[in-house]
Amino acid sequence: MVGATVTGALGVARGSTGPRVSVLCVVTAPIVLVVANAMRGARPVSSQHARGGSTSPRRARRGAFLLTSGAIAVVVVAIVLLGVWDALFAMPGLLLGALIIDVRRSGGRLVPSRPRVWVVMVLAPLLVVSWSLVNVLAPPGPDPLVIRAVEWLRDHQGADVVNSVERWWYTSHPPPVGGAPAALEAKPRVPVSSDGRGGSRNDAPLARVPSPTKSPVGDEGIWNAISGSSDHPAVATTLLRPDAVHTSLVVGLLRIDPSKTRLRLLPGTEQPDGVSPNRGEVPAVDRAHLLAAFNAGFRMQEAGGGWFSEGHTATPLQAGAASLVLRDDGRADVGQWGRDDSMGPHVVGVRQNLALIVDGGVPVVGIDSPDNARWGKTLGHRVLVARSGVGVTKDGILIYVGGPGLSVRTLAETLIAAGAVRGMELDINTQWVDAYTFHPGVAGPAGTKLVDTMRYGPDRYLSPQSRDFISVTSR
Repeated sequence: MVGATVTGALGVARGSTGPRVSVLCVVTAPIVLVVANAMRGARPVSSQHARGGSTSPRRARRGAFLLTSGAIAVVVVAIVLLGVWDALFAMPGLLLGALIIDVRRSGGRLVPSRPRVWVVMVLAPLLVVSWSLVNVLAPPGPDPLVIRAVEWLRDHQGADVVNSVERWWYTSHPPPVGGAPAALEAKPRVPVSSDGRGGSRNDAPLARVPSPTKSPVGDEGIWNAISGSSDHPAVATTLLRPDAVHTSLVVGLLRIDPSKTRLRLLPGTEQPDGVSPNRGEVPAVDRAHLLAAFNAGFRMQEAGGGWFSEGHTATPLQAGAASLVLRDDGRADVGQWGRDDSMGPHVVGVRQNLALIVDGGVPVVGIDSPDNARWGKTLGHRVLVARSGVGVTKDGILIYVGGPGLSVRTLAETLIAAGAVRGMELDINTQWVDAYTFHPGVAGPAGTKLVDTMRYGPDRYLSPQSRDFISVTSR
């Protein structure tokens, strides 16, 4: 009875994780009672004879073992076949029920009388956890083993632990105050070719993005054409410091003209749903025309929205969610789904993530709200961490921002400085924020990091990726 009570209590205590926990615990409670009663019947031979019992102690012990193993099998099957990891919360009830019976059988002494039962109950969950972890770590892929292990823990009831550790780390290791950036000079580009690819130093036909420091350094805020003419580039980049306090930090900006480019929302090998015809990389057919690529948003279970690309809906689209909308007619948008954008014949991609952070050319009301869930409960809104976002100008130009040391507010303000009237956050954390520009090379597209501090090499997105991303090719 106590085992069942504890199991039920766990269901109530963990109710916030979803109804599955409570249901599993309620279902497991009767199993605990059955096992407990069966084990109570397995008394020593002397006790059975003293009370005139005729039940074979060996048979009773065997029945108790089988019933206990059956209860554990229910938990293991729920985890392995159904992916219901909340079933692990039933194990304390089973263990406590067995412990109570052992104590009663041994006259109050804490001596396990059924070693096999204890071995099975302890090893079964460990084997299941090990099997799951190996399946996550073993397959080849670009993500480091540590990152995979952390993502596994986040998916298996360890999100609170991961979030707390990340928050502690970033708040304990804030970016330096003051200082000068290592470099804010324009990176060398290939000359403009006859087909319009390549780029050149921009002599200011595009408005310089104002620096929040009020004193720009070097080429800070000056757009540099990657493709097209310098006054009407298809893709252009610049570097900017995100605030006037952490002046040694640099973030990168991409300026993309959808009328001169083709944008594709491409699935990764795991996100959004594990279906990836392109194997999580830029398709071979697009590589000769590849201009840029950048990260998408949160994992779908945390994005608060949906995912649609080229006829495939991985997750239903949600009204009110911030949405990057790609069309095949030379237009793109960032807006609130259902208000600014909706499904239509020209829509080829929709990536939703949280809520808008820029609306009407200003940061949204409540952007400094302590409600972490609104901007991603992983790190909240004020922690300075690598973040990325995308916005749209009044002329339909897309602006991507990505780099270190950004809060939700400074991300929004950087998008606004570049002309965005609506904007949304994409992914966060160093390992997920990355953007690259490309130009033709001898062996295929040659990449350049948007910001030198981005973690992965310039061939990112030319090999399988676990998460979805956006590619930009010339039309």
